Amino acid sequence: MLAAGVVAVFGVGVWASDVYRRRTGREDPGEVAIDEVVIDEAAGQGLVLTSLLWSLLS
Repeated sequence: MLAAGVVAVFGVGVWASDVYRRRTGREDPGEVAIDEVVIDEAAGQGLVLTSLLWSLLS
C-alpha cells in the first residue's frame, strides 16, 4: 500500500510540475520539489514500518 501511495503521489506531482513548468516557461523551476518530498516521505514511512516489523519479530 505504501508503494502504491508513493507511485500515485509521484505521478500527480510529475503532472502538476509539468503544468507549472509550461505555464511559467521555466525549464527547471527550483520551487518544484515533488521528487524530494515523495522520497523523504517514503523513506520515513519505510523506516517506521521496518522498525515496527523488527520489534514484532523480536
